[in-house]
Amino acid sequence: MNVKNKQVRSHILPRKQIYYGTSDELDFSAICTFISLGFFIDDETYFKSLKTIPPGAIFQFDENNDIVESTKYFNWTYTPKTISFEEAVSSFSKLIDNIVNRTDGEQLTIPISGGLDSRTLLAAAVKTGKKIVGYSYRFQNGHDESWYGSAMSGIVPMAFHRYEIKKGVLWQYIDELAIRNRCYAEFTHPRQFAFRNELSNLGGTFLLGHGGDLFFDDMGVEDKLPFDQQLNILWNRLVKPSSLALARELWQYWGLVGNFDAFLREKISSALKNIKIDNANARLRAFKSSYYVPRWTCVNLELFQDFGPNSIPYFEDEMCQFICSVPEKWLSGRKIQIEYLKRSAPGLASIPWDAHKPFNLYNSRWNRVPWNVPFRIMDKIKRLSQIEPYTQRNWELQFIGKENDAQLKERLFEEPKLLSWVPRNIIEKYYNKFVQGYDKAHFMPVTMLLTLSLFSKHFK
Repeated sequence: MNVKNKQVRSHILPRKQIYYGTSDELDFSAICTFISLGFFIDDETYFKSLKTIPPGAIFQFDENNDIVESTKYFNWTYTPKTISFEEAVSSFSKLIDNIVNRTDGEQLTIPISGGLDSRTLLAAAVKTGKKIVGYSYRFQNGHDESWYGSAMSGIVPMAFHRYEIKKGVLWQYIDELAIRNRCYAEFTHPRQFAFRNELSNLGGTFLLGHGGDLFFDDMGVEDKLPFDQQLNILWNRLVKPSSLALARELWQYWGLVGNFDAFLREKISSALKNIKIDNANARLRAFKSSYYVPRWTCVNLELFQDFGPNSIPYFEDEMCQFICSVPEKWLSGRKIQIEYLKRSAPGLASIPWDAHKPFNLYNSRWNRVPWNVPFRIMDKIKRLSQIEPYTQRNWELQFIGKENDAQLKERLFEEPKLLSWVPRNIIEKYYNKFVQGYDKAHFMPVTMLLTLSLFSKHFK
């Protein structure tokens, strides 16, 4: 980005990456971090002299694109107000309703899942009186998440569209996707790019639910969890063991000094120490909001700009400030969203909650043994009785099978720019581990190598 003589202000949760500097020498240590985590941390990129502006910051650049001044106008805090649950729900209701109501456009287009975030936005959207268009998708031979959107369209007035992610579709647009997200995230997660043309034709302002599940729940730890244990939690949740093994080998191959595990652990530890919050749940949420969301979630959020104007209510600055003020006991367990839906849209609350199916928001507390056993048995029988293997993840559709394998091998073994800096024997090692079992554990290093291949082709 040309930042010459500009003042650049980033959102607390950025809608896009803002880069400054030059694409010169590769930053191998940052690339190893990227491989092990799936995202670049802090302001790092593929290149030593190319950086990103951090969230919640103001940067002033001169005529040479050099930084004259930089300040942080927002840091995550935990300053809970002494409020009742009733007051917390009331404040959230006013906030979410106001944000959605001020969204530009006469039509709100909402991607709908079986969770709570899009359902909450749909409830708020109905109050605006605007035209609503919803859509959902399913995996071929997999879970039909579009069922939830269809059920909701029978309760609230909206047009509804279904889409299906088909086997091998990734290879039709992978180069286009690589150019759009600049290879700062792997390519199987932005699934909606598969029907980008259809989405572009829907029109309206896209109302996106990203961030809700992070903000309106706890992180599943004790509030007073010691720092070292917080660090262990992050390590176990963020670091992919098979990708860590790949990063170690490349660290050695590239001749980097020291131990990669120690380097990565110190990097995560330093980032966590920068967050001055005592409450462990709030601190871990702030870590994800400061590092994971800006450098992973937001990378693919930019793709929605191809479909039309968009709004991300949970990313609004006042929503971030609100989260800092709510006691953890009210954020945990999705309490606030559940109560909001019960009050604002009882019909939507009565539809099963995907994470607790077949239970809904009124009886999800019964999703435990023995009450959920009959459903779990029937669901497993249904999946096992399918003629085609049941698809749970997009990579199963895009990487498995003869035609997919040919596409994958072409990009891993026939891209000369990749082979100029990543040795073939290392690629073969992790490719073979993956195809021997096609398991989740060995998917990550293969998809990261694929990402490096597309980066090599288009940007190196």
